[in-house]
Order: sequence, then structure tokens, then C-alpha cells
Amino acid sequence: MDGQDERLLLGALSFDARTIGSVAIDFAQVKTLPVNATVAQVEEAAALGFSRFPLRDGAGEPVGYVHIKDVLGRKGTSRLLPLEEAVVRVLPEFAPEQSVRPALQSMQRSGAHLALVRDSTTGAVTGLVTLEDLLEELVGQIRHDAK
Repeated sequence: MDGQDERLLLGALSFDARTIGSVAIDFAQVKTLPVNATVAQVEEAAALGFSRFPLRDGAGEPVGYVHIKDVLGRKGTSRLLPLEEAVVRVLPEFAPEQSVRPALQSMQRSGAHLALVRDSTTGAVTGLVTLEDLLEELVGQIRHDAK
């Protein structure tokens, strides 16, 4: 068995022992946008190298996320208008103690690429988990063609 096969096997065997909290990104470190952001603002944020951004309401609570592909191609003054409700995607929520397997399955079924991590005791948003991060827990680092 070569090194790559061994890493895959170990990742698969330890997958069920991992929790959402162990793979989550601290929400304070996540680039977010206001829910009334314009297409131009989403494009500017995407220049940082990311394609999906959680959206926050006026109180700072996450209310969904936007994917750059849903707003690309807008021209002229339509780029200066706030995002339409139709492009705001649902952010599933998971507790930090939840196992990664059911979270991965849930995200795959719903087509979600981002999910919130919400403390089950306080209700506070503590992190964000990506579909890519969950997959990497299973198969290892995913190569990015853009990098």
C-alpha cells in the first residue's frame, strides 16, 4: 500500500470520530457581506480568492450565502443594485459536537457548500464549515486548479 492509499484508508477510518467543531473555521475569521450587498461588492470580495460569502442581516446575523457564479455577467447599473432574494442560498446549521458524516450527507443532499456552526447551548454562531473541508477530512487535500 503506497502513502496515498494509506492516507485515504486512515481518513476513512477516522472520519466518523471527527466532529463539526474540529473542522470548522472560526466565524470571526470569515469574510462576510451584508445581505443588501451589491453585485459589484460581491465581485470585489471574490477578488480575494473566494467564491462564496455568508450574508449578514442588519443585526449581524448570518441569513444565507451568495455564490459568485449566481451574479456574474451582470452589466451596467444592475451591478449597483442589492442582491435579489433569489440568489441568496440557505445556510444549513450544525452543532459543533455533531459528527462530520451526517453533516456531509446533509450538505450533499441539499447542494449546500457552506454551513453554519451554532453552539447548541447559547445559540451563538461559532464557525463555518465548507463542503470541501468535510470532503478533505475523508479523502485528504483536494487539489485546486486555480492555485
